[in-house]
Amino acid sequence: FLILGSLTEGISILLLVPLLHLIGRSDQDFAIRLPDNPVLSWLVPGGTLGLATVLCLLVGLVALQAGFNRFKSVYMARLLYDFVNRLRMDLFEAIGRARWGIFARTRSSDLDHALTGDIDRIQAAAFSLLMLVQTAVLLAGYLAVSLFISPVMTSFAIVIGVLMFVALRPFRSRATTYGRVLTANRQDQYRTVSEFLGGIKVAKSLNVEASYFAQLQATLEKMKADNISYVRNSTIGTAFFQVASVIGLSLFIYIALTRFHLALAEIVVLLLVFMRIAPRFMDMQTQAQQLLINLPAYASMQDLQRRFDAERETAASQAVQGVRLTLDVGLDIRDVSLAYAGLADAAEGKPVVSGITFGLPAGKVTALIGPSGSGKSTIADMLLGLLEPTQGKILADGVEIGPDNRRLWRDQVAYVPQDVFLLHDTIA
Repeated sequence: FLILGSLTEGISILLLVPLLHLIGRSDQDFAIRLPDNPVLSWLVPGGTLGLATVLCLLVGLVALQAGFNRFKSVYMARLLYDFVNRLRMDLFEAIGRARWGIFARTRSSDLDHALTGDIDRIQAAAFSLLMLVQTAVLLAGYLAVSLFISPVMTSFAIVIGVLMFVALRPFRSRATTYGRVLTANRQDQYRTVSEFLGGIKVAKSLNVEASYFAQLQATLEKMKADNISYVRNSTIGTAFFQVASVIGLSLFIYIALTRFHLALAEIVVLLLVFMRIAPRFMDMQTQAQQLLINLPAYASMQDLQRRFDAERETAASQAVQGVRLTLDVGLDIRDVSLAYAGLADAAEGKPVVSGITFGLPAGKVTALIGPSGSGKSTIADMLLGLLEPTQGKILADGVEIGPDNRRLWRDQVAYVPQDVFLLHDTIA
């Protein structure tokens, strides 16, 4: 549809050339004589077309172009949402299928930001990419039309456009840098808001609301300063392009009149084509900058998904093949230790719990007693099958609870959670 729309638009513009040649003619037959071309002679045996025929062709081409543009818009919208929805679902499923341990070292606000803010920016990047493709196809159509009129002047216009696009490369590099900064700023904003709303009761009880207000205000001010700096730089590129376009257009008119002596009809149509081409070049620059701004969100989302894919649990279809578990005798915890990978304690060789050995008889109540932070909840998570011990074994009626049957074990046990909220950076 992009190619067909561009083709019909180009042909409709090309039809303006013979129509403009009719202006000022003394004869009133208004017959349009076609160039001596074998293809045109085969299509139009007489070599001439009536004015009514040409006008009907023009109307028909514009109607076709409108229809192609409609189908193109619907197709691009469907393609865009299919792509974005697939990305969002892939990340959502990767998070849901990951082992519980990775959540201990990942902020929930970062997951919220990836599933909403980052994906929305990826959608904007995909839209910019589609617009770039559309603009490139339209440019190709316009240039093909102008080649029929004056190949030399078309080549001149192409050289000017390429030089301007290359000259604007530093502004696209700044867009990439701004995109990375924007990703970090938006993550900070999500973290502050998520932590405050998730623990607003604790925050109010400690009278620390003002610190959150100041933190969010500082983040917003930084985002504002970064955006203004980027806009200040990008508008320089826009101004440069506008001035360069006028200079190029002036040179184009001067050379067309003084050196190649083009007819007025050809010059008018070429000006019409190039007046459409110039904004398309600026659109390409704008869409390229928007693409580069939002691409860091895609890189951040992909990095997060790779981390969660690496921690994927055994699939349910594979878990069914594992050894089934019963709890008629009890649970046996043998020399169990756990250290979270990627945390400071694990790096220093200090596991959260170490060398735990005890038994839980079936049909009886067993209480784990100890001070806060001694590992009671961690042991409960291991017994539930959420966490996998780094050392030791947990057995149910003598059968080890492992990766192949851990999901089946969770189907057989119940868990009453305790809701705990800790302010970030409040534990030494």
